[in-house]
Amino acid sequence: MTAEEKKIKAAIRLLERHGYEVKEPKEKVTIDQTEVNRHKLEERKVLFSKVLRPFLEQYGKDMLNHFYLYWTEPNKTFTKMRFELQKTWDLKLRLANWARNNSKFSNNGRYTTDSTQRSRTEQAQRQTVELLRRLDGQQTADGSAQGTGEGTLPF
Repeated sequence: MTAEEKKIKAAIRLLERHGYEVKEPKEKVTIDQTEVNRHKLEERKVLFSKVLRPFLEQYGKDMLNHFYLYWTEPNKTFTKMRFELQKTWDLKLRLANWARNNSKFSNNGRYTTDSTQRSRTEQAQRQTVELLRRLDGQQTADGSAQGTGEGTLPF
């Protein structure tokens, strides 16, 4: 029996001595710790978003949204977010590094959105298919068919 259970039993005995009838609950009430953790986590997410607001003008909405989504990813037990698991954390330095790394992979220094990235990927795929078809002898540069048809691409 734990100390908490002993205190509860003593309180029940005291109440019964003074004429109160104490009934045991039919089922034990439990608190889902994961839900408690999620609630606490959501509160900390709001605080993190407030800390990012002063940087809105400097870095822009798209970049800060992606930064926020990446760094607020929870662990499996919903007790901590990704940024809370880091050994060291300096928000200004992280944002500066994020922006610098983003410029390496963006379009002329602007933040690359998912749709921009998707269109670039599709364009690269079309160019690759065209090149492979030419190399395979299926098609010339003007679009006319050539070759035996062996080794054709599935798409």
